[in-house]
Amino acid sequence: MSKKVTQALWLVSGILLIFAGVVAMLSPGGAVDMMAFVLGLALIIAGGSQLVIFFSRRDSFFGSGWVLIEGILTVLVALMTLFHQAEAAAALPYVFGMWVMTTGVSRLVNSFDLKKRNFSKWWGMTIVGFVGVLLGFLSFFKPDLITAAMGIVIGVFMIVQGLASLFFWFVSAKFSEEE
Repeated sequence: MSKKVTQALWLVSGILLIFAGVVAMLSPGGAVDMMAFVLGLALIIAGGSQLVIFFSRRDSFFGSGWVLIEGILTVLVALMTLFHQAEAAAALPYVFGMWVMTTGVSRLVNSFDLKKRNFSKWWGMTIVGFVGVLLGFLSFFKPDLITAAMGIVIGVFMIVQGLASLFFWFVSAKFSEEE
């Protein structure tokens, strides 16, 4: 797969995650079914994009196994959200916590890869990773808090994840220009 397709997948993934985050924030208290559907749809596209990126570019970056794990978990969370909406609403704080921790670790690994490549803003991805890990732990230890603020918490994290995908789109475009 060409670098242009990979860049396009990062871009599409980022835009969809940001869109899903905004939708989640606009309906924090109600419309869980609609939120679950939009969230599930965005996650299945984002997870699918991550899997395509892994299988097409796994040799070109450090920590690519984390992209595979993240892609699989994202698709699984998406399928659960789409096909079991009532159960997903009850389990969402825990599933969300696991997903957020996994993506946080993935972002930490990615940040160190960026540091190895002498990318000056690598620390931004480190911050995103730490926030993800902390939010994941919070989701496990305070699920009632997460449930009460689910729309906002999910929305904020989806926007952060979308921005991280856009960051990877930008970085991949920058490294393509240098080659």
